[in-house]
Amino acid sequence: MISLDELHQQNHEISSISNVLRRLVKNRLVLDNQVVSELFFRYFDKVKQHLADEQPLYANLLVNNDQSVRNITRQFVSGDSEIKRILNTFTQRWTKRNALLINNHDQFIADAQDIFKLIDQRTQHETERLYPLIRNQLET
Repeated sequence: MISLDELHQQNHEISSISNVLRRLVKNRLVLDNQVVSELFFRYFDKVKQHLADEQPLYANLLVNNDQSVRNITRQFVSGDSEIKRILNTFTQRWTKRNALLINNHDQFIADAQDIFKLIDQRTQHETERLYPLIRNQLET
């Protein structure tokens, strides 16, 4: 099972890539670069891996005696599905054969910024809500 320290490290890596991509998406000329495409796919892979690594941690929380713990955990489980759906929609719309395919730069920026914001919010909620629950579960 993955440790909380490893989950925090994953969040840090995801955030670092997000910060770089936020700046790159604004420059249309840079987006045609294969390195930028690879960075987007690395970002998506890291997010998906992070969500997968958290999955085993939900089991004990979902059977916790405290209803609020179960409710918070269900919200994260539901959020996982929504994030995966949004990432899949984004890749279907903006990529082809492992490369970015941008036909409307302004819309691409808006969609990418929405994803970055969503993942940032998720990371914050994990740190403030989910990880304390997991830590408490591990201590008992």
